[in-house]
Amino acid sequence: MRFAPPLINLWNSIGNAKAKTFALSDQALTSGINFLVSIALIKLVGFEEFGRFSIAFLILMIVRNFQIGMLLSPMSAIVPGLNGNGLVSYRSFIKISALVLSISVSCFLAGLLTLVGLKFDINWLIESALLIGAVNMLMMIYDFVRRFCFISERPSKALVSGLARHAVVLAALVIPLASDPERIDFSYALIALALGCISGIAVAYAGFGHSQWNPRDNTIFWRRHRRFVTWGGASVMADSIQGGAPLLIGAAVLGEEALGAVRIIQQLANMLTLPAIGLQQVGVAEASKELAEKGGDAGRQALIKIAGLNVVFFLSMAIVLAVSISFLLTAVSLTSGPLEISIFSIYIFCAFISSVKIAAMMYLELVQQPIYLAVASLASLGVCLAAAVTLINLTGEIGIPIASLLANATAFILILLCSRKVAGQTEQG
Repeated sequence: MRFAPPLINLWNSIGNAKAKTFALSDQALTSGINFLVSIALIKLVGFEEFGRFSIAFLILMIVRNFQIGMLLSPMSAIVPGLNGNGLVSYRSFIKISALVLSISVSCFLAGLLTLVGLKFDINWLIESALLIGAVNMLMMIYDFVRRFCFISERPSKALVSGLARHAVVLAALVIPLASDPERIDFSYALIALALGCISGIAVAYAGFGHSQWNPRDNTIFWRRHRRFVTWGGASVMADSIQGGAPLLIGAAVLGEEALGAVRIIQQLANMLTLPAIGLQQVGVAEASKELAEKGGDAGRQALIKIAGLNVVFFLSMAIVLAVSISFLLTAVSLTSGPLEISIFSIYIFCAFISSVKIAAMMYLELVQQPIYLAVASLASLGVCLAAAVTLINLTGEIGIPIASLLANATAFILILLCSRKVAGQTEQG
């Protein structure tokens, strides 16, 4: 294949090729296992129970996005510039910050879900609120230690952590099939996720490294994080709500069974964002390292190369997915009718915009300009909520992906314009 050598050269030219390989492998593993778990739940308990699991999982993903903006993105930009005692102090600071954030957010989440369940008389949500809170805490800690392994140049440890986590999840779901398959419901699936996170945390933390509390350094670290948190908080909250809002509004209007059907189609299309999400885990750290070592425009050039790789991977995977869509829909107990194909096609466009948007977001994270991310996220959230409420009531299930598409397109255009503005100011400066 003629394009293979240039592609390999491009891959190797962007920072640590090994880290990117492990990041993509880890993301592929995560997406693949999540999809297998979804198929298993649909086959065993049907779309209504899977819809409940999807609601719980979407809530967990909303909080996960919140942690990325509040903790993991700043960490990815800061760690590459540290070494020696500074890195030892930062490990202590970030470890305690992650623990406090995960516990406080999870307690708040459990209480909020209980109140929502009582307000709208949703018994299953009331009964599972504490479980969702506990799973959320473990997932936040797991995401933190795994991301730290990636950015501190221990990608193999992160991948092994992912393997351990998913092996436990699959074992917890497969073993009851032979003895008592009726035990499996959405709550049991959440318990399996919790057990998997515990095993993943144990493996990743073993390679975390030495840490030591240093009040003076911690003050400096907090100031650097605060710049992200001030505007990043608004940005990630808006992004987090936007990501799950159309599906959650769809569940409220159309019911849990309809949500389950749309969600599994979205999961299929979301496989196309796998490269972008995988490279995001190491992209900012690699670009920050390039910027620190070479200065000038090196960081932005590294991100441009990463964006090019995203597009190549996206198109390759899109062709494979388009060819096999009928088989995949049949595998998840859906027909390949006009509605299903239309929903899938819209989510494909949405996935493409999201993939390119991530590269532009990484640039604003690199130059530490979260205010622009906040503006774009808040504007797209407004579009998302208005479109979801209007379109779902008017058009039914297909309104869910259309609302997501409009919101992502709005965010992408605004982030692109802001990135160009910041790049121009940087060149002038």
